[in-house]
Amino acid sequence: MKTHQYVSVTFALMILCAYTVFFAETPDSVNALTAEPAVMAVNMNRSTEKNITGIKAGQTPAGQAHVGQNPSGVVPSGIVPAGKVPAEYYYNVINSIFKEEPKIETLDTVYAVPWQNSDFKAYMPYDSITDKTAPQWHYRQNAWTDSNGLRRVDSDYLVAMGTYYTEKVGERFKITLDTGNVFTVTVGDIKNPAHTDRYNMYTSVKDNYGNFYSANVVEFIVDTDRLDSRAKKLGTVSCLDGLDGNIEKIEKIAEDA
Repeated sequence: MKTHQYVSVTFALMILCAYTVFFAETPDSVNALTAEPAVMAVNMNRSTEKNITGIKAGQTPAGQAHVGQNPSGVVPSGIVPAGKVPAEYYYNVINSIFKEEPKIETLDTVYAVPWQNSDFKAYMPYDSITDKTAPQWHYRQNAWTDSNGLRRVDSDYLVAMGTYYTEKVGERFKITLDTGNVFTVTVGDIKNPAHTDRYNMYTSVKDNYGNFYSANVVEFIVDTDRLDSRAKKLGTVSCLDGLDGNIEKIEKIAEDA
Protein backbone atom coordinates (compact mmCIF):
# COMPACT_ATOMS: atom_id res chain seq x y z
CA MET A 1 0.00 0.00 0.00
CA LYS A 2 2.80 2.41 0.90
CA THR A 3 4.50 1.72 -2.40
CA HIS A 4 1.33 2.57 -4.32
CA GLN A 5 0.86 5.77 -2.32
CA TYR A 6 4.46 6.80 -3.02
CA VAL A 7 4.04 6.22 -6.75
CA SER A 8 0.77 8.18 -6.80
CA VAL A 9 2.26 11.16 -4.98
CA THR A 10 5.33 11.14 -7.21
CA PHE A 11 3.18 11.01 -10.35
CA ALA A 12 1.01 13.87 -9.08
CA LEU A 13 4.08 15.99 -8.38
CA MET A 14 5.43 15.31 -11.88
CA ILE A 15 2.13 16.43 -13.45
CA LEU A 16 2.10 19.55 -11.28
CA CYS A 17 5.66 20.47 -12.31
CA ALA A 18 4.91 19.93 -15.98
CA TYR A 19 1.75 22.07 -15.71
CA THR A 20 3.67 24.87 -13.96
CA VAL A 21 6.51 24.89 -16.50
CA PHE A 22 4.19 24.83 -19.47
CA PHE A 23 1.93 27.66 -18.38
CA ALA A 24 4.69 29.73 -16.87
CA GLU A 25 7.03 29.61 -19.86
CA THR A 26 5.00 29.17 -23.02
CA PRO A 27 2.71 32.25 -23.17
CA ASP A 28 5.52 34.58 -24.25
CA SER A 29 6.62 32.15 -26.92
CA VAL A 30 3.08 31.61 -28.12
CA ASN A 31 2.43 35.34 -28.20
CA ALA A 32 5.62 35.93 -30.15
CA LEU A 33 4.57 33.42 -32.79
CA THR A 34 0.94 34.46 -33.13
CA ALA A 35 1.11 38.22 -32.65
CA GLU A 36 0.45 40.47 -35.62
CA PRO A 37 3.57 42.13 -37.13
CA ALA A 38 2.46 45.60 -35.99
CA VAL A 39 2.15 44.37 -32.40
CA MET A 40 5.51 42.65 -32.56
CA ALA A 41 7.06 45.80 -33.89
CA VAL A 42 6.12 47.61 -30.71
CA ASN A 43 7.72 44.87 -28.63
CA MET A 44 10.86 44.96 -30.78
CA ASN A 45 11.15 48.69 -30.28
CA ARG A 46 12.75 48.20 -26.89
CA SER A 47 15.09 45.35 -27.76
CA THR A 48 16.33 46.41 -31.20
CA GLU A 49 16.45 50.19 -30.98
CA LYS A 50 19.95 50.16 -29.53
CA ASN A 51 21.27 48.21 -32.50
CA ILE A 52 19.39 50.19 -35.15
CA THR A 53 19.83 53.67 -33.65
CA GLY A 54 21.91 55.95 -35.82
CA ILE A 55 21.58 53.85 -38.97
CA LYS A 56 18.30 55.16 -40.29
CA ALA A 57 17.92 58.67 -38.97
CA GLY A 58 20.33 61.17 -40.42
CA GLN A 59 24.02 61.84 -40.20
CA THR A 60 24.53 62.99 -36.63
CA PRO A 61 25.33 61.09 -33.42
CA ALA A 62 22.48 59.04 -32.01
CA GLY A 63 20.21 60.88 -29.62
CA GLN A 64 20.65 64.38 -31.03
CA ALA A 65 17.28 65.85 -31.93
CA HIS A 66 17.38 68.23 -34.83
CA VAL A 67 14.94 70.87 -33.70
CA GLY A 68 16.54 74.02 -35.11
CA GLN A 69 16.71 76.86 -32.65
CA ASN A 70 13.91 75.57 -30.43
CA PRO A 71 14.93 76.99 -27.00
CA SER A 72 12.81 74.50 -25.10
CA GLY A 73 14.43 71.51 -26.75
CA VAL A 74 11.02 69.87 -27.04
CA VAL A 75 10.53 68.02 -30.29
CA PRO A 76 7.03 68.79 -31.64
CA SER A 77 4.72 66.03 -32.82
CA GLY A 78 5.65 64.72 -36.24
CA ILE A 79 9.34 65.62 -35.97
CA VAL A 80 11.72 62.67 -36.24
CA PRO A 81 14.71 63.16 -33.91
CA ALA A 82 18.06 62.02 -35.24
CA GLY A 83 19.05 58.68 -33.78
CA LYS A 84 15.46 57.39 -33.66
CA VAL A 85 13.86 55.12 -36.21
CA PRO A 86 10.27 55.76 -37.39
CA ALA A 87 7.68 53.16 -36.39
CA GLU A 88 7.17 52.09 -39.99
CA TYR A 89 10.81 51.01 -40.15
CA TYR A 90 10.26 48.48 -37.36
CA TYR A 91 7.14 47.38 -39.19
CA ASN A 92 9.18 46.73 -42.30
CA VAL A 93 11.78 44.78 -40.33
CA ILE A 94 9.05 42.49 -39.05
CA ASN A 95 7.48 42.20 -42.50
CA SER A 96 10.80 41.08 -43.93
CA ILE A 97 10.94 38.34 -41.32
CA PHE A 98 7.47 37.22 -42.35
CA LYS A 99 8.47 37.40 -46.04
CA GLU A 100 5.85 40.06 -46.72
CA GLU A 101 6.17 42.96 -49.14
CA PRO A 102 7.84 45.92 -47.37
CA LYS A 103 5.67 48.94 -46.68
CA ILE A 104 8.33 51.24 -48.15
CA GLU A 105 10.30 49.81 -51.03
CA THR A 106 12.41 52.70 -52.30
CA LEU A 107 13.08 54.85 -49.23
CA ASP A 108 16.07 54.10 -47.04
CA THR A 109 16.31 57.03 -44.61
CA VAL A 110 13.86 59.37 -42.90
CA TYR A 111 15.40 62.67 -41.78
CA ALA A 112 14.48 65.25 -39.19
CA VAL A 113 12.93 68.52 -40.31
CA PRO A 114 12.87 71.97 -38.65
CA TRP A 115 10.12 72.57 -36.12
CA GLN A 116 9.65 76.14 -37.37
CA ASN A 117 7.64 77.38 -40.32
CA SER A 118 9.27 75.97 -43.45
CA ASP A 119 6.79 77.02 -46.12
CA PHE A 120 9.20 79.51 -47.75
CA LYS A 121 10.99 77.79 -50.62
CA ALA A 122 13.57 80.13 -52.11
CA TYR A 123 15.13 79.77 -55.54
CA MET A 124 18.52 80.23 -57.16
CA PRO A 125 19.34 80.78 -60.87
CA TYR A 126 20.74 77.70 -62.55
CA ASP A 127 23.35 79.77 -64.40
CA SER A 128 24.95 80.73 -61.07
CA ILE A 129 26.61 77.31 -61.30
CA THR A 130 29.71 78.11 -63.35
CA ASP A 131 32.37 75.55 -62.41
CA LYS A 132 32.51 73.12 -65.31
CA THR A 133 34.65 70.68 -63.31
CA ALA A 134 32.12 70.37 -60.46
CA PRO A 135 29.49 67.60 -60.39
CA GLN A 136 26.85 70.34 -60.23
CA TRP A 137 27.68 71.24 -63.82
CA HIS A 138 26.41 67.88 -65.08
CA TYR A 139 22.96 68.54 -63.61
CA ARG A 140 22.93 72.13 -64.79
CA GLN A 141 23.51 70.96 -68.36
CA ASN A 142 21.20 67.96 -68.35
CA ALA A 143 18.17 69.38 -66.57
CA TRP A 144 15.14 70.76 -68.38
CA THR A 145 12.89 73.73 -67.56
CA ASP A 146 9.16 73.28 -66.90
CA SER A 147 6.37 75.77 -67.64
CA ASN A 148 6.91 77.56 -64.31
CA GLY A 149 10.64 78.04 -64.89
CA LEU A 150 11.70 75.30 -62.46
CA ARG A 151 14.61 73.09 -63.49
CA ARG A 152 14.00 69.36 -63.45
CA VAL A 153 15.76 66.03 -63.86
CA ASP A 154 13.18 63.62 -65.25
CA SER A 155 10.19 64.37 -62.98
CA ASP A 156 12.32 65.52 -60.01
CA TYR A 157 12.77 69.17 -59.13
CA LEU A 158 16.43 70.21 -59.10
CA VAL A 159 17.26 71.77 -55.72
CA ALA A 160 20.00 72.77 -53.30
CA MET A 161 19.99 71.33 -49.77
CA GLY A 162 22.07 71.61 -46.62
CA THR A 163 24.77 69.18 -45.58
CA TYR A 164 22.63 67.69 -42.81
CA TYR A 165 20.68 65.93 -45.53
CA THR A 166 23.46 65.24 -48.00
CA GLU A 167 26.95 66.18 -49.08
CA LYS A 168 26.59 64.48 -52.43
CA VAL A 169 25.14 66.05 -55.57
CA GLY A 170 22.77 63.74 -57.39
CA GLU A 171 21.04 62.16 -54.39
CA ARG A 172 17.26 62.02 -54.46
CA PHE A 173 14.65 62.75 -51.81
CA LYS A 174 10.91 62.49 -51.36
CA ILE A 175 9.42 65.61 -49.75
CA THR A 176 6.07 65.51 -47.96
CA LEU A 177 4.32 68.77 -47.00
CA ASP A 178 1.72 69.28 -44.29
CA THR A 179 -0.80 70.19 -46.99
CA GLY A 180 -0.59 66.67 -48.35
CA ASN A 181 1.53 67.67 -51.34
CA VAL A 182 4.33 65.22 -52.16
CA PHE A 183 7.13 65.62 -54.69
CA THR A 184 10.60 64.30 -55.40
CA VAL A 185 13.84 66.21 -55.85
CA THR A 186 17.36 65.65 -57.12
CA VAL A 187 20.13 67.55 -55.37
CA GLY A 188 21.86 69.78 -57.92
CA ASP A 189 23.83 71.91 -55.48
CA ILE A 190 24.92 71.87 -51.82
CA LYS A 191 24.21 74.82 -49.55
CA ASN A 192 27.23 76.51 -48.01
CA PRO A 193 27.27 75.51 -44.31
CA ALA A 194 28.15 79.11 -43.46
CA HIS A 195 24.73 80.11 -44.78
CA THR A 196 22.72 77.53 -42.84
CA ASP A 197 21.73 76.93 -39.22
CA ARG A 198 23.99 75.13 -36.78
CA TYR A 199 22.65 71.76 -37.90
CA ASN A 200 23.08 72.66 -41.59
CA MET A 201 19.42 71.92 -42.26
CA TYR A 202 18.11 75.25 -43.51
CA THR A 203 18.80 78.88 -44.37
CA SER A 204 16.98 81.42 -42.20
CA VAL A 205 14.53 83.71 -43.98
CA LYS A 206 13.90 86.99 -42.14
CA ASP A 207 11.30 89.70 -42.53
CA ASN A 208 11.99 93.39 -43.17
CA TYR A 209 12.63 93.92 -39.46
CA GLY A 210 15.23 91.17 -39.18
CA ASN A 211 12.93 88.74 -37.40
CA PHE A 212 12.99 85.05 -38.23
CA TYR A 213 10.19 84.22 -40.66
CA SER A 214 10.82 80.76 -42.11
CA ALA A 215 13.29 77.92 -42.45
CA ASN A 216 14.27 77.51 -46.11
CA VAL A 217 15.16 73.83 -46.35
CA VAL A 218 14.80 73.20 -50.07
CA GLU A 219 16.09 75.84 -52.51
CA PHE A 220 14.79 75.36 -56.03
CA ILE A 221 17.11 75.81 -59.00
CA VAL A 222 15.34 77.82 -61.69
CA ASP A 223 15.62 79.58 -65.02
CA THR A 224 14.91 83.15 -63.88
CA ASP A 225 14.04 84.24 -67.42
CA ARG A 226 11.14 81.81 -67.44
CA LEU A 227 10.25 81.81 -63.74
CA ASP A 228 6.62 82.40 -62.83
CA SER A 229 6.02 86.10 -62.16
CA ARG A 230 4.36 85.45 -58.78
CA ALA A 231 7.35 83.46 -57.58
CA LYS A 232 9.67 86.25 -58.73
CA LYS A 233 7.69 88.84 -56.81
CA LEU A 234 7.40 86.81 -53.61
CA GLY A 235 10.87 85.25 -53.69
CA THR A 236 9.44 81.78 -53.10
CA VAL A 237 8.05 79.05 -55.32
CA SER A 238 5.56 78.04 -52.63
CA CYS A 239 2.93 80.01 -54.53
CA LEU A 240 3.02 77.42 -57.31
CA ASP A 241 0.64 74.48 -57.44
CA GLY A 242 1.77 71.50 -55.39
CA LEU A 243 4.54 73.34 -53.53
CA ASP A 244 2.66 75.16 -50.76
CA GLY A 245 3.00 73.91 -47.20
CA ASN A 246 5.48 73.30 -44.42
CA ILE A 247 7.89 70.40 -44.83
CA GLU A 248 6.58 67.50 -42.78
CA LYS A 249 8.89 64.70 -43.88
CA ILE A 250 12.09 64.24 -45.90
CA GLU A 251 12.96 60.73 -47.04
CA LYS A 252 16.02 59.71 -48.97
CA ILE A 253 15.29 57.60 -52.04
CA ALA A 254 17.53 54.57 -52.46
CA GLU A 255 20.04 54.88 -55.26
CA ASP A 256 18.77 51.81 -57.08
CA ALA A 257 15.15 53.02 -57.02
